[in-house]
Amino acid sequence: MKNTFLKGAAAAALLAAPLSADALEVTFDYNGSTVVIADGDDGFVDGVISATNVMIGGTSVLLTATFATDANGNSQLTAFVGDAVAAIADMFINVTHTGFGDGASAPSASALSFNMDPSALSSGGTIGGAGSYDNTNAAYGIGGLVGGGAGYDFISDVTGEIVHASGAVLDDPFSLSIFTVITQGTTASYDATVTAAVPLPAAGLMLLAGLGGLGAMRRRKG
Repeated sequence: MKNTFLKGAAAAALLAAPLSADALEVTFDYNGSTVVIADGDDGFVDGVISATNVMIGGTSVLLTATFATDANGNSQLTAFVGDAVAAIADMFINVTHTGFGDGASAPSASALSFNMDPSALSSGGTIGGAGSYDNTNAAYGIGGLVGGGAGYDFISDVTGEIVHASGAVLDDPFSLSIFTVITQGTTASYDATVTAAVPLPAAGLMLLAGLGGLGAMRRRKG
């Protein structure tokens, strides 16, 4: 399984065009064909890639990819893949964003999470996924995998879900990436998300603990 993951990750990194320091991109690799879509290819750089009919290797795929950093500095990369049919080979769909920075919190470690949840999966089909972060800010960079694994985890049931969490000290800027594979003979739709959440400073944690204790005292008095 590790070699399969490395193949998909390497294909994404080598076949994609060089990205700027702050960019969103999706790479499809299927049956000897590669399609690369970047934010701005439609004339608008808006942090969203939305494609309703990506033609790759004789089949079409629906995809939406977004990135965001919220008011608290939490960074998130998301992807939705719909109606992907890997009829005659494994299909690799990878998403990356370079230029996350507000989520960097050195010397404290950020809380990282990766989730992959299928909404449709053909009988006997399998999908796999992994999330990564990279302190060199490289597109599709694998400075580390969320959860510390060696490659994809796999789902063979529509009720399954991949959930990973770990911590890492992130530089400013850093990149986040999502790597997914739809194995040969599988039709699937799924969501995947990788998040870097900024930990509260020690003072903030103490304040929350104090407020929580005050709330408990009030409930006891009530």
